[in-house]
Amino acid sequence: MSHHHNGMPEADRQLPDFNLMQAVKRRLYAMRNGALAAQMRNAGLHYRINFGLNIPQLKEIAAEINDSGLSSKELLDLATSLWENENTRESRLIAPMLYPADIMDRTTAQKWMTEAQTTEIADHLCHSLLRRLPFAEIMAT
Repeated sequence: MSHHHNGMPEADRQLPDFNLMQAVKRRLYAMRNGALAAQMRNAGLHYRINFGLNIPQLKEIAAEINDSGLSSKELLDLATSLWENENTRESRLIAPMLYPADIMDRTTAQKWMTEAQTTEIADHLCHSLLRRLPFAEIMAT
């Protein structure tokens, strides 16, 4: 396959998403707090990967991403990739902060609700995203 500088082949179009995901992961890693992660582990919150970021830090990262000019499709793809990274606490917490509420459908909302593996993730999923959905009241009953 040849690579063109002015027109990227279809197969190469995923590269920016991968780089965006890597940028988020690098940011989480750079802000990690081992002491807080250890406190959570000792309190019974067991994640395979826990960088120990607090919610204000995650909100700050999410706000920067949301203000960066990404399209709804790019935000959706990033949020979905982060959510699918189910072994990392911060990925699961930041994904609902990035997912555009105006394009989340009921099926996806229901799926994410059943996939939230801890109370912390479920709480932030509801607070950051699900309550903003037009069908939130119906889902809550």
